[in-house]
Amino acid sequence: MLLTWVSWTSAPNCDELGHLASGLYHWNTGRFDAYKVNPPLVRMWATLPLLTCPTAIDWHGVGSHWKRLEWVLADLYTNSHSTDVIHQHLFLARVWCLPFSALGGLTCFAWSRDHYGNESAVTSLILWSFSPNVITWGATIGPDLPATALGGLYFYLESCWLGRVNVSRTILLGFLTGVLILSKSTWIILLGISPILVLTATPLSWRQLGIRISILVTVSIATLILAFGCDSFCQPFAEDSFHSSLFKRTLSLMTACANNLQTVHFPLPKPFIEGLDLQCFEFENKKWSYLFGQWKMGGWWYYYLLAAAWKIPLALWCLALISFAACRKDQNPIRRWQRSCLLIPPLVIFMLASSQDGFSRHLRYVALCLPFVILWASKATCKATLFPQPVQQILICWYVLSSAGVAPYFHSYFNELAGGPTGGHQYLLDSNVDWGEDLYRAKTWAARYPQARPLYYAFMNDQFARSLEVDWQPAKNDLPGWYLISIHRLHEPSSDVSWLRKATPIGRIGYSTLVFSWRREKKPIGNINETSENLNCPVAGSLKSH
Repeated sequence: MLLTWVSWTSAPNCDELGHLASGLYHWNTGRFDAYKVNPPLVRMWATLPLLTCPTAIDWHGVGSHWKRLEWVLADLYTNSHSTDVIHQHLFLARVWCLPFSALGGLTCFAWSRDHYGNESAVTSLILWSFSPNVITWGATIGPDLPATALGGLYFYLESCWLGRVNVSRTILLGFLTGVLILSKSTWIILLGISPILVLTATPLSWRQLGIRISILVTVSIATLILAFGCDSFCQPFAEDSFHSSLFKRTLSLMTACANNLQTVHFPLPKPFIEGLDLQCFEFENKKWSYLFGQWKMGGWWYYYLLAAAWKIPLALWCLALISFAACRKDQNPIRRWQRSCLLIPPLVIFMLASSQDGFSRHLRYVALCLPFVILWASKATCKATLFPQPVQQILICWYVLSSAGVAPYFHSYFNELAGGPTGGHQYLLDSNVDWGEDLYRAKTWAARYPQARPLYYAFMNDQFARSLEVDWQPAKNDLPGWYLISIHRLHEPSSDVSWLRKATPIGRIGYSTLVFSWRREKKPIGNINETSENLNCPVAGSLKSH
């Protein structure tokens, strides 16, 4: 119910219309040259119920583009449908993706029950269900939450089968590996991680292990090939096929080793390889990143550590620390070794994300680690943990109340260490605070207060804001009037509303959008009470300071 509510009330974020249009494009054309930086599984699943909806879009008439065709498709989709129809389509697609969230919760429950007992299973389910990050991305059609839930299921099955991986289970793991990679390209690491887990935890001879690993990798690649269409398999790549320096160097090395062949064939679908190349290209071309009030061209290796410290409830970290202390008491070396093997995936994911220094913007890039963190933290409430039960209950209640306290603005959640959602922008910006989710609430605010005119805006999703039937216009120069400004847009280096940084906002919409009143003499209204009594923000009240 909570996810359904958030799905209905949240506007499309910066990525969703691209996913929505690309999913429909895949179904109608059979082409996969849109949104190549993410495999097509989740967006095709999300748009499956929309195939019966009438549309006048000529998908086949869209030309291809090597870089980001999805934004062309998003423009075409937005211009071809009313905002009410887009709202309905998006809600239906979001609801269609809710089973992924349920799957993640059930997986965490079963995983914790098998390892630590019923008490930990209930704790694990609570930690998943009330996680601000799960609710935020579970109410979207992006790949992050589905890939996280499917990853949890994959490693739960693998943990159940450690030491008992027969041929049939190896084939199933290979198929699930392919499905996981189709949900998010980060899971390409499974082609290296899964053989290691099988190798270290299965008591077989070297010959048998080699056969099992070969089967697993072969089935995984075959799943990818079938999903993308066999005609895209093993397509040739020439020297000018790639755009990232990493892939260019790799191709150059391969051609040199193969007697200077003009083309090279990869045993993977061509759109998938092109997507990986495009991802590397974007990380190599550095972008502005924000951390702790500082802007930088490029990223920080420790960004995700700090982002997790601020965006994950403190109660979860406390439970994880208790579990770490309890883990040292586990005297069974075999069980301890098998559980230690399951630390490999989150560590590899975290290290991989931290090594990309092109930009640091989104905590969601390491969301795949969440089931492992929840499993680890749930051990704090098992019977074997000699820790006072009242303290455990207090921590769980703190976790739930901390998350529920920001409802329905879960996308702007920050824990108490960061000063809560009102202080989080001092540490992180971009999708960690606002990705356009509060646009519908801004529309409601504008309709409720027609006296706030002329009305200007600067949102994270300006293109969609222009399509809304609201008497407002994009902010430009420092004209007198009322302003609805995204916190990210206010603080970004190239901000076109930078003069408002010294102004005092008179209200806010959610925790992502500030309300300003700007006089002709280019000074903010001095007394907030003069306007807050007549124009109080209907969503989240007035904001006294910034």
